Amino acid sequence: FNISDYIDEKKDITLIIDLIKKGSNLLIIGGTGTGKTSLLNKLIEYIDLKERIIAIQDSPELIIPHKNKDELMVSKNGSNISNLDYKSALDLSMRMRPDRILLGEIDSVNTLAFLRLGNTGHKGMVSTLHTNSPLDTLNALQLNLMLNGFTSNKKALNGFISSAIDYVIKVQRIGKFEKKVTEIKTIKEIIEEESKLNEKDNHE
Repeated sequence: FNISDYIDEKKDITLIIDLIKKGSNLLIIGGTGTGKTSLLNKLIEYIDLKERIIAIQDSPELIIPHKNKDELMVSKNGSNISNLDYKSALDLSMRMRPDRILLGEIDSVNTLAFLRLGNTGHKGMVSTLHTNSPLDTLNALQLNLMLNGFTSNKKALNGFISSAIDYVIKVQRIGKFEKKVTEIKTIKEIIEEESKLNEKDNHE
């Protein structure tokens, strides 16, 4: 498929292609069967073929045409067939000098390790997350961090998240057959939205 199958507005197509080319840290979100991984695979095609890519996933879903790449398979269910968990794979990836790190999916196990890389200044990270809205995404990241022992207030949690992620791209199923990008927001916009909602709730 073409990226225009997912995105109607030409300015949004230009924006997303520009974000992936310049190495912004992106999260592609959506519910089950919305085409998150399909969109990620399409965006991979816009990464310069000279760049070195490290892909970390628990099932081989990412299609990477680059010759300079390494694909690390991890065990998600604890079977340890691969002898790697997400944290070990993410730690290992940084010693492999990547230009890009692609993580198949963020979950409660790997959120802290993934965001920590962004906090150390690594750019060009892209992953997917199973949530239904940008605000749900922020809440899920906060919860996953707390489950991993990141004990702090919401302001500190949001600061940690915003220093690691640049944009959130929402994919949604429209009817039976169409899948569309319906929202493109910076993580800072989402944090501001949460803050306004909290202020409204406090006033009420």
